[in-house]
Amino acid sequence: MDDAPDAEPEAPPYIRLPWPLVAAALGGVLLLALALGLFANRYLRPQLGAAPTSLPLAAAAEPTTGPTPSPAPSPTLAPTPIPTPITVATPTQP
Repeated sequence: MDDAPDAEPEAPPYIRLPWPLVAAALGGVLLLALALGLFANRYLRPQLGAAPTSLPLAAAAEPTTGPTPSPAPSPTLAPTPIPTPITVATPTQP
């Protein structure tokens, strides 16, 4: 090891960046990814509900003059008899 005492040490092979700059860049990337995820969730997901149909204004403003439909009668169930237990009397011995 015959290094000269006044020789400069080797420079590191990587770039030294300030930590606040790196943290700000990573935070920006994270916010961008979250914003893109929210956008994709809102606008690119298929809609499951029925699309509302639009009526012309004239048809929506006219009152109906026809007979009003009455509700359909609901079917009623006939009560079923509940079977009663049969008791058998046993003779008693005197």
